[in-house]
Amino acid sequence: MVNFIEELVVGSTPAGRLTVQERNLLSVVCKNMISSLLAAWRIVSSIEQKEVSRKNEDLVVLVKDYRSKVESRDRALTGFCWDFEVARLESSAFDVNERVESVLSEHGEAEGFE
Repeated sequence: MVNFIEELVVGSTPAGRLTVQERNLLSVVCKNMISSLLAAWRIVSSIEQKEVSRKNEDLVVLVKDYRSKVESRDRALTGFCWDFEVARLESSAFDVNERVESVLSEHGEAEGFE
């Protein structure tokens, strides 16, 4: 899923620049995906605790393995979403700077603006 979203963002937009609506949509996608993984992690952890208390070692091993898979997916998704949000903030800052320069250049005051 992370690879699909990353391909969508990078592949379908010039230089990875997204519109405000696209950025908002991707933020919602990231939030929903992380929420579902967190819910899965909670369920798996609950099952693990029950099986540990029952001393059912065979199931504990299987559940721990599955929990580690959920955690690795969560880490990958969280990393992608974090990178996306950082890029979003940088893009917003770039857009604001671009607008300021545009307004200043319209008024002939852009020289020396850094």
